[in-house]
Amino acid sequence: MIPERFRDDLVRLSREINADPELAYEEHRAVARIAALLAKHGHPVERDLGGLFSPYEPRDPRRPRIVVDMRDEDMVFTVDTRHPDPEEMRALHARQEELMRSIADRRGLGISWTIPIDLPPCVCDPGIVSTLEEAAREQQVPYLKMHSGAAHDTQNMAAIAKVAMVFVQSEGGRSHTPEEFTRVDHAVAGIRVLAAALHKLAY
Repeated sequence: MIPERFRDDLVRLSREINADPELAYEEHRAVARIAALLAKHGHPVERDLGGLFSPYEPRDPRRPRIVVDMRDEDMVFTVDTRHPDPEEMRALHARQEELMRSIADRRGLGISWTIPIDLPPCVCDPGIVSTLEEAAREQQVPYLKMHSGAAHDTQNMAAIAKVAMVFVQSEGGRSHTPEEFTRVDHAVAGIRVLAAALHKLAY
């Protein structure tokens, strides 16, 4: 739920960040935009670890506390946690819950949460992954093994069959947006790898 007085600015901010992607957790331009928006609404911004901003209660008692004044409004947000190792995932969840409770207690806030979806990590079949790698090498298609953090139908298929996935890059790294676009030659390269792998698995 977005408070009405913030809605237009937050929508504009999300579109600007989406249109200017930064990879490998180097979201410096996104951080600058968020800091500017906080400052616009009268919230001082301090620099914290790694040079990234962190709104927090200042140690100087002469300065006002830095809190977002929601008055009678609720702030609802989503935490999306992903990890290929189930044990590490559980540890991340526990740490997040500990931090949320600690921050809420320190600031005199109420906090509660629900878990609308919690899918266990799905590990692709090593044999099929190896076949796909071999097919990519034979087709002279550069490839990269990676973890996908998104939910896929493949996770359901894994209950009844061995699975693996082939991803083809989107221009600018933009996915699941109106601007998503894949070049034809990239799509063709993915099809070649998939077809070669299927031939190997069949024969």
